[in-house]
Amino acid sequence: MDNLKKKPYLYNASAGSVLELLFLQRFWMWCVKFVPERIAPCVLTCSGLVINVCCCLLLLSYSTDLRSEAPWWTFLLCALSLFLYQLLDALDGKQAIKVQNTALEEVYDHGCDALSTFFVTTSISIAMQLGDSPALLVTFFFLSALAFYSTHWQDYVTHVMVFGKIDVSECQCSMMAVHLLTAIYGQNLWMQNVFYGIQLREVLMLMSFCCLVFAILGNIRIVLGGKTPLDGLVQIPRRTERTLYPLAALLSLSTCLWATFKTGLMIAHPVMFLVTYGFAFAKITIRLVLTTVSYGELDLWDSSLVAPLFLCLNALLSTTPLSLPISSALMCAMVYSVMDFARYFTYASWDMRD
Repeated sequence: MDNLKKKPYLYNASAGSVLELLFLQRFWMWCVKFVPERIAPCVLTCSGLVINVCCCLLLLSYSTDLRSEAPWWTFLLCALSLFLYQLLDALDGKQAIKVQNTALEEVYDHGCDALSTFFVTTSISIAMQLGDSPALLVTFFFLSALAFYSTHWQDYVTHVMVFGKIDVSECQCSMMAVHLLTAIYGQNLWMQNVFYGIQLREVLMLMSFCCLVFAILGNIRIVLGGKTPLDGLVQIPRRTERTLYPLAALLSLSTCLWATFKTGLMIAHPVMFLVTYGFAFAKITIRLVLTTVSYGELDLWDSSLVAPLFLCLNALLSTTPLSLPISSALMCAMVYSVMDFARYFTYASWDMRD
């Protein structure tokens, strides 16, 4: 954190995506005029996250197994909440320019985005009833988290947030469309066979996987030395040491995810499983963001790995009296993962405030 006092805070980003350049940026610039200057940017960010989380929890109350039917109006609320989250998430940066543009705003912005990634993918999974297809569900969850993490990995190396032509805004609009169509036609819409017994949801998931993998590979290319859109305009020094350190926590967490998935933990309790890993991925992401804005060094070990490693150990000891029941182990891991994220985010906020 000492580097925050020694180096000025700068946020570098490339041009926006297709929809942002087409009309969203103009819409957001018009909306920010109505936001009073006394409202802190972090308040906008957190308000959007709270709205998103509340609607997701409402949906989960009707579909705890991620495959049960939910009322049509819950999906309408999810579409509205996602629109409001997108709006507030965009306004916080513009409000920061008016009020205060510091590293704290960026950490809150991307920290809320990290959590929102989990809740948004969960809502879409319920809409498409992915709970009855565990492999499809966990792949969607994993690639979404990996794409978000890789974006901040390349920002950690280049100090430039690179946006593609098809990026987060397009994904969010697509998810809004999914919720609206689900509210109108019902969840069975996505179970319809398109051709040769392949369901519509499987086609959409395959398209999503291709887009996510393309985004991940693009970020890795930049990390390994590829140019950013700003390289020819401004001189932004890259990080040259420990550029691969972010892989340590990511690979460990990913290995634990797939190892515990194969033991059937997610099938038994999908929500607790996804919450455990969702908050763990959010924790390593926000740690990466904080290291980026503070120009600090990243440690190889992270406390978010405790819960996944505990689940792996419990699975290895499943045939011995030392193991806990699956539900108890997942509950312990979930509580730890949530508290670990909350503790880290709280202490980081206090440090940055001071």
